[in-house]
Amino acid sequence: MDEFYEGKFGATKTEVNFLRRRIVRIYLKASVFGIRTKHEKYYRKLKLLDGNQIKVLDLGCGAGNPDLKLKKDCYVVGIDLSLSSLLNAREVYDEVYGASASLLPFPSNTFDCVCSFDLIEHIPVNQKDDVLKEIYRVMKPGGLSFHYIAVDSPKGYSNWAKRYPELYKKYFIERDGHFGLEYYKNTLDRFKEHGFSLLEYRVLAKFIILPGALSKRFNNEFKTKHVGIKIAATFDALLSHNVQTKAIWGMILKPFQIVFEPLIPDCYGGLLFVAHKKK
Repeated sequence: MDEFYEGKFGATKTEVNFLRRRIVRIYLKASVFGIRTKHEKYYRKLKLLDGNQIKVLDLGCGAGNPDLKLKKDCYVVGIDLSLSSLLNAREVYDEVYGASASLLPFPSNTFDCVCSFDLIEHIPVNQKDDVLKEIYRVMKPGGLSFHYIAVDSPKGYSNWAKRYPELYKKYFIERDGHFGLEYYKNTLDRFKEHGFSLLEYRVLAKFIILPGALSKRFNNEFKTKHVGIKIAATFDALLSHNVQTKAIWGMILKPFQIVFEPLIPDCYGGLLFVAHKKK
């Protein structure tokens, strides 16, 4: 277990009730990035390939993803370093374990699919190779791996924040434990070096970022550095104070994301969706 992550990202039992699940499900499918929709595509591919129950490993599972267990053809296993998260996740998933992604307690060739949300950026750079080796090891031949990863950027709002190193370190690195941020190209190269066959990648958050993300990073001392940042962070905080307003805000932003994001170079992006296959 890890004290830093204890209770930090896992939802409580009251937060995974039916109504909240429905709101979050609609938000994730219809709002800014359609994150879950991307993953759904790969679950369907696995089902077509296998035809049987799909065994899925969720790395850094937090309190669990109820959507996975709505799929009767998925047997879902989660690992995390937070005990409180695992206590909630065990009510959602078939099995949960307190374990590090760099030393997975499973035999080789166990899982049809290995996935993660917001995990890879938490792993220090000098430990990432160990994690990718373990992911590859526990995947079945032909298995799929997809991940949603926060990445560093040489352009855009995060690059502007680096003008103030202490604030950048405090709110971009230390606040959430993003000790392993890398440029998206470095992340793609790292997977390639470990034998993964790239199926798809997409760089996100180049112009439109997730509701609440701007206020999370900039609704603090950064507001004194630029009037535009102050206005944007305050506005985003007002529109993202609960899951309902966040969902509405996200769906409003969706058309802008569809139109403008493809026009902007990937070097401006702060998020990466990537899918691989084991050779």
